[in-house]
Amino acid sequence: MKSRAIIFPKKGKAVLDEVDIGEPGDDQVLVKNAGCGICQVEIKKFKGLLDDAFPQKQLGHEGVGTIVRAGKAVKDFKEGDRITTLWYNGFTEYNVADLNRIRKIPLQHEADFPYWISEPAACAVNGYKGCEINPSSRILLIGAGYMGLLLLQVISRSLADEIVVADLDKSKLAMAKRFGAGRVFDSGSGDLAAMAKESGKFDIVIEATGASGMIEQAASLCGPRGQVIVFGDHRPWTCQTRWAFFAGLTLKFTQPGFSPDFFVEWRQACRLIERGVIRQKDLISHIFKAKHCQVGMDTAVSRAGNYIKGYFTWL
Repeated sequence: MKSRAIIFPKKGKAVLDEVDIGEPGDDQVLVKNAGCGICQVEIKKFKGLLDDAFPQKQLGHEGVGTIVRAGKAVKDFKEGDRITTLWYNGFTEYNVADLNRIRKIPLQHEADFPYWISEPAACAVNGYKGCEINPSSRILLIGAGYMGLLLLQVISRSLADEIVVADLDKSKLAMAKRFGAGRVFDSGSGDLAAMAKESGKFDIVIEATGASGMIEQAASLCGPRGQVIVFGDHRPWTCQTRWAFFAGLTLKFTQPGFSPDFFVEWRQACRLIERGVIRQKDLISHIFKAKHCQVGMDTAVSRAGNYIKGYFTWL
């Protein structure tokens, strides 16, 4: 079966093309995607930072859609079910999905079902578990972008003594306050090191920007035997880690591979979305029709116009 798809034929270029998605088996479903979030992985692939083997066609892993055909052996899903998917090609208009990678979206969420992108929410749950928060924990979250704010929605429900969020963007810091930050810090007009010296270094420092040099800075703000949580995507890798040895710090990379079974975090994230703990719609700042994929990717790279999170829609 053929489907329209967003592909990257070369570095910095996004176009609509046609790809072969195969036919669903008896224990699979055919999904018509409503949309898909634009992840940092796609942005880095678009820029040629992760893989320079173009064209790239297996793109998008934050898809949401509707089942249009269920295999003969499928019992718990039917045509018309709204679903969120894990690790499928959401940059295609249609895809074939295995049952263990789809979850029904509750009927009460029908109005906002296109915003049920669950994979990044699962990453937030995974990051939260990596933090090992206790009632005396003082936490510094560096980076109030999409993933940082997503993680904040989860850790703000914890028993942490204090959560401070630092970012360069005042509008994002305002969102951080709304999502539960006890204090925000404008790192564009103030010095993080001076702030940590005045208030005391932190037990947990979460690096959520993915920017070069920020892991080292996060470590400098962390107290002895503290935790440095690398939550942002730091590929390609440039960090020097000798500081972790001398300070006795614990360094954790809370990417999906950190979890023994990421499907557990995914299911838990879906429950948190259902309960309103994680609110994706508030964070999706830019929606692009699939036919405008070049504009969408260019905007995601430039982060113009108060960009937080981009989303391609097939509706």
